[in-house]
Amino acid sequence: MSNENFEVIFTGQIVPGAEPEQVKSRVAAIFKTDVAKVAHLFSGNPVVIKKGIDQQMAQKYQAAMKSAGAICEVRDSGSPATTPAPVAVPRPVAEKPAAAPAPKPARKIVSSNAPPAPQTAPLSITADKIADMKVGIAPVGSDLNQAKQEVSVDIPDISGLSIAPAGSLLTTQKKVTPPPPPDTSGLSIVKN
Repeated sequence: MSNENFEVIFTGQIVPGAEPEQVKSRVAAIFKTDVAKVAHLFSGNPVVIKKGIDQQMAQKYQAAMKSAGAICEVRDSGSPATTPAPVAVPRPVAEKPAAAPAPKPARKIVSSNAPPAPQTAPLSITADKIADMKVGIAPVGSDLNQAKQEVSVDIPDISGLSIAPAGSLLTTQKKVTPPPPPDTSGLSIVKN
């Protein structure tokens, strides 16, 4: 079982006393884009900033966003349902049992006031260096394949070829004259 089941959600809340325009520009700097492209994050609707990561990385994203002035939540998106299973009630045989709806898995909300995660040797990424992860969004219509190779193609000479008109017989058969019959003048028939 993988522990990469956390997501970072931003609902547009900013740190009390922070200037909204400054927060937007800092968040845009984290994602290495312009302010216009992150403006939709501040609409008040929950937006998943990052998903499918472990709790430690989620807390790093949360800390980076908080240092920019934006308040995020870290949620566990893969925890099993914590609601108890429905208890079966005995019913008379003549009565048809009703189907119970399947319980939906509950999302566990991890406290946004959690202390920052300890640093580990393999990652060596601190919350203030998340902007150095080179993550960004390319503009619409950008060519994402920048490693193009020119391919040289040798084109054969087809100047001696032509196209027959429609309905033409495409095979050319030469009239072959049958060979002359064999000379049988030197043969005779002997009767016994």
